[in-house]
Amino acid sequence: MATAIGVIGSAITIFNFATDLFPSPDTNNVMYRLVIGNDGATGPYGGVLSNAGGNKPDVRAWDPTGQFLGIETNDNNKCNEGNRVCDTKIDGVNQTPDYTLFTANNDALCISVAKTTYPDNIHFACTIGNWAHSCGEYHGVDAAHWFYSDQTVKRQDGGADTNVKCAWIDANGDQPATGIQIHWPDFASQNQGGRSSADYCNAHPTLFWHTDDDPSYVVRYGRKRNMFAEKPSTIDQSPAAPSLRERSARSLSNSLAQKLVRSYLPEQSASELCGARNSAGPSFVSYEERAFCFMPTKTVFPFCEDVALGACWSDELQIVTPKLVDVLVPQMNFTLTAVWENTVLVE
Repeated sequence: MATAIGVIGSAITIFNFATDLFPSPDTNNVMYRLVIGNDGATGPYGGVLSNAGGNKPDVRAWDPTGQFLGIETNDNNKCNEGNRVCDTKIDGVNQTPDYTLFTANNDALCISVAKTTYPDNIHFACTIGNWAHSCGEYHGVDAAHWFYSDQTVKRQDGGADTNVKCAWIDANGDQPATGIQIHWPDFASQNQGGRSSADYCNAHPTLFWHTDDDPSYVVRYGRKRNMFAEKPSTIDQSPAAPSLRERSARSLSNSLAQKLVRSYLPEQSASELCGARNSAGPSFVSYEERAFCFMPTKTVFPFCEDVALGACWSDELQIVTPKLVDVLVPQMNFTLTAVWENTVLVE
């Protein structure tokens, strides 16, 4: 069993992962597995949430001293539609790859959990979606954008399985994060050391949300590293070869305007999603809350059966409609719907 420091809201917790579901070790390669949010969900009223798979990110690794170890470029490699995991690797690495940078390509990807297997068969994991939620909503990290997923992770303390969100990365401007850096040892449970979620979100060597075009460097700890210090010594850049990409300025929620998620999961709220400053993704129905979140404008509408008049969500028609009064309603046409009825355990 592998453990990882994670977060629920802004509270630090420990999550458990089965080691046999990590990538198999290879003494000459560093292996990665990304658990994808918002892909592969099926139900009786709709199909998969297409195009949530996205492009595999480019992956770069550095050793603990900041020596660049290698890169895997994935410009034309997709995380297959309907698959919940997306594997990649960096060949020719037999040293300790403590720093990893996932750099987005031009099709947005929403990552729930990132896992790695070192060449010496050490395992680390990061519940990156929950970190995006915590960093974006509680600790001022503007680039950390998130959405719900239909997946859960196990808590070490025996509490109920926790729904894990997903974190967006994209290179073409649909949302701000173009890459995510992880310093894996900081997420090992034995390294908790009383650190707060704010420290994880704002100590850049631990977790860093890049916003520059095609990022190719990591922020790393300095020689006199103390990961538990309030302001640890850091070195800003350890560069690797960049590549040029085009960016455009679009909204992710607008680009997914024809997609709809309908969730029966009790821990997911349309009001929370619409009220969050850093949420992004498709429009969303919560059957527990009996509310609809129209994500392009982040407006919440009640179910029509629950109100006497006004603009409301017709679940039968899958549109917002006026009830007994003449009010303006947003135009929508959902051509693909995902239904989340049960959670899938990430082990």
